[in-house]
Amino acid sequence: MLLEGQSFIDEQDELSVAAFMERFGMPRRVNDEIFIAMGKALDFLDPDKLSMTVVLTAMNRFINEADGSQTAFLDGNQPDRLCAPLADHVHQAGGDVRVGCPLRAIELAADGSVAALEME
Repeated sequence: MLLEGQSFIDEQDELSVAAFMERFGMPRRVNDEIFIAMGKALDFLDPDKLSMTVVLTAMNRFINEADGSQTAFLDGNQPDRLCAPLADHVHQAGGDVRVGCPLRAIELAADGSVAALEME
């Protein structure tokens, strides 16, 4: 399918992942094992709401990357599986995580490391 190029990918925009799978006779386990995780990772959507163009574009990019076959997806939503563990790590190291606080400037130390963050 990806061999047909970008025009084929663009034509799939009207189809959800679920509709695309049905049209091309893909087994249900592909949805359960791959596309649910991929949809959540790419756009926080279930396969019945996610445009197949988003998935095909991502797959095309992965294929064209030297290490594309090493790509993985989170086994859940990004806030729970990525953001929360990162925030926990920052808190455990004595830091603070603030959301909804625009960053005005990043002050660097002489060695190029971050010395301070200036918030608005």
